[in-house]
Amino acid sequence: MSMLSRFRLALLVLLVLTIQRTILDGVVIDHAHPDAMLLVPLLIAYLEGPEKGAVAGFVIGLLTDVFLPTPFGLTALTLTVVAYYVGALKPNGQQSQVKWPVPLVVAGASAVQVAFFAVLGRILGQPAMLTNGTVAIVAVVAIANGVLALPVLKAVSWAVGDASHRRRPAARRGAPGSARTARNVVVPESRWRSA
Repeated sequence: MSMLSRFRLALLVLLVLTIQRTILDGVVIDHAHPDAMLLVPLLIAYLEGPEKGAVAGFVIGLLTDVFLPTPFGLTALTLTVVAYYVGALKPNGQQSQVKWPVPLVVAGASAVQVAFFAVLGRILGQPAMLTNGTVAIVAVVAIANGVLALPVLKAVSWAVGDASHRRRPAARRGAPGSARTARNVVVPESRWRSA
């Protein structure tokens, strides 16, 4: 990742953090609010693969933990694991055979992260983290993040410099590097024959 991409990504994370703390924390539905801080690492994992997703999950999770009254590092741990598995949907950073819809991936991964966070918090001695209201929290975060996934995907792809979500000019017929030129390359037979 280039220095420019890292700067853009840091700027995006600060913007999402500001929106989370000033706007989304005030949007309360059934004692739960959307969590946009989950979106960035999940979408980085979706675009860039498991390793970069896990690193983003850890760093953004630590930043998120600063603002939570829960055990420090819990968000970082759960977000690292979930982001890694989201990135693993694309083996070796390549497109998988199945094209998963981004909102579905983000909604499902958000639900898993919130549930994992609550269960792990309960195991670590925080009984208030896993209650009857946990299901509502999981639903609100999953639905909100599924809705926000596509707009944030554009911002994340801009930040990481991913060209797959940009418009590409149509290839000229026979232009260097185009598929047509690559198919019509003739290799002299003498090159392949052994003497």
